[in-house]
Amino acid sequence: MSEEKIEKCLKPIWGDVVYLRRGKKFGTVEVRFTNKEIAHKNSVETLKTNDVELIPYYMGMRTSRIKITRVPPEVVPMWLLAAVLIKEVDKITLLQATATENPRWDGQTINLLIQADPKIIQAIPETIEVGEENLVVFVEGRKPRCFLCGQLGHIRRNCKENEEEEEEEKKDKEEEDKEETDEKKTTNKRKIQPATQPRAATTTEQRPKKTARREKEEKGIIAVYTKDTELMRDIQLIKTVKKIDNLSEEFINYDIYEVSNKTYRILQNKYRKTVSSLRLDFNKSIFHGLPAPIPREKEKVEIPPPPDNSVSVVRRDFDKSISQDRPPPTLDQKKVEGPPPPDNHD
Repeated sequence: MSEEKIEKCLKPIWGDVVYLRRGKKFGTVEVRFTNKEIAHKNSVETLKTNDVELIPYYMGMRTSRIKITRVPPEVVPMWLLAAVLIKEVDKITLLQATATENPRWDGQTINLLIQADPKIIQAIPETIEVGEENLVVFVEGRKPRCFLCGQLGHIRRNCKENEEEEEEEKKDKEEEDKEETDEKKTTNKRKIQPATQPRAATTTEQRPKKTARREKEEKGIIAVYTKDTELMRDIQLIKTVKKIDNLSEEFINYDIYEVSNKTYRILQNKYRKTVSSLRLDFNKSIFHGLPAPIPREKEKVEIPPPPDNSVSVVRRDFDKSISQDRPPPTLDQKKVEGPPPPDNHD
């Protein structure tokens, strides 16, 4: 700190100063006056400029201001003084106490001017409870407390934990931006091939039917006999695998799973010795945990009636004899008329 800035800050009391030098402690300035009365008078005011703030420290006692805002109007300032200084009231000298009412129903502001040891000033409570409200106590010259980590000496804006969180958020954001950029590059490299034939549009009503049929076709069954830890771990990691319980006695030593066609092929190729090769169209009714398939009904074929012709069809009754079924033959024959003979008389 330069001497010019310090002299500028001491300008209001510069006429009473007879000696000025750098203090024994870091960040302090020693100022001497002509007599004790002038020194005591100047020890109650804090001098402040845009660059420097000088807090009085006289005879081992430091002068500090205490400010409490939003105090209800029914609260007496001396009550707050007793609440704030209850532990060290004998070691604190009260120089001034004022109360000012704030506009717009904000209550009143209590200002206290005290002199005490710096350790006692640092130990003044940060909040006091009045009724059902907590009032914040502002102490001039006291080290601030961080609301993020709870330590003294810095505020939340300058907290290291806040900087670490910001760095982590920045790294996460950079990774997300990088992933989005890589995804865009991959999408741009893909070649879009035109379709040779236009695809038929699928309506909303047809989509659930097609999806259900596709799922029905792709599902199959696998049977696991050996309790292989690696195989069981792979099966448990697959979300689409469904275990079938309530097995019959024939399959009591197996673990039966219902999987998709793709998963079945992968597990079958990787674990040929531990996965039984059940067919995908295996009848699932052998397991008590699955419903039996509904048999398909045979379609009835109706025989159309014979056409209406002059020739009648006689069906034979096999319970009767031939003589009863057919009429007996007769010797009567019908006379067939032919053309007249030619006339040969000349």
